[in-house]
Amino acid sequence: MVGVQAIETDHFPPRETTVVVENDLAAPNKLVMHCQSDDDDLGVSNLSSGEKTSWSFKPNIFGTTLFWCNFNWNNLVKSVDIYNAKHDDHGECITTCLRSVREYGFYYYNEIDNQWYKKYTW
Repeated sequence: MVGVQAIETDHFPPRETTVVVENDLAAPNKLVMHCQSDDDDLGVSNLSSGEKTSWSFKPNIFGTTLFWCNFNWNNLVKSVDIYNAKHDDHGECITTCLRSVREYGFYYYNEIDNQWYKKYTW
């Protein structure tokens, strides 16, 4: 008899996850962002102050889903991991991953702690 090794995941089958990114820069600042994963290119978004964009997906069963975004604002350019299953699927966000782009950095909402924290600086 051949042994079967179980794959450990917190959620099987994977549940749908939504990432929401909001431009919380003071008006009239435009935020340009280009997000992608190894499998999907979400294209370029131009967000005015207060605008947000979102997308939904099912993380893979291996826990390796990764989306990153390149941001451009006020001659500043930054690339960040906007969703990383290795971290986000274990408490930072469960089904809705809230992200806020602000003057001093990139803030992520932690659902377990019920608070925002700065993850990256410009």
